[in-house]
Amino acid sequence: MKSARTGIAELRRRLVTSAACQAAIKVNYPLAWDGMQRLLDDLFQTLNPTTCPHGRPILFRLTLEEIERAFRRR
Repeated sequence: MKSARTGIAELRRRLVTSAACQAAIKVNYPLAWDGMQRLLDDLFQTLNPTTCPHGRPILFRLTLEEIERAFRRR
C-alpha cells in the first residue's frame, strides 16, 4: 500500500512531466541560433540530459559508420 507522501510525490512528478511536455518546443517550430544555444545550455544543466521526462531518448551516439550508412555512403 502506498503512503500519502508517496502518492503526492508521484502526482507531483506526473504533473511536472505533463507540464514539461505541453511547454516543449514542437517539431517545425523555427528557432534562432541563440534560442537553440539556450536549449542546449539548459539541457546540460539537468540531472539526466539524455532522456525526456517520459524516458524517451534525447541524445544518443552514432558511429561514423552508422552515419555513413544512413546517408548511403557505405
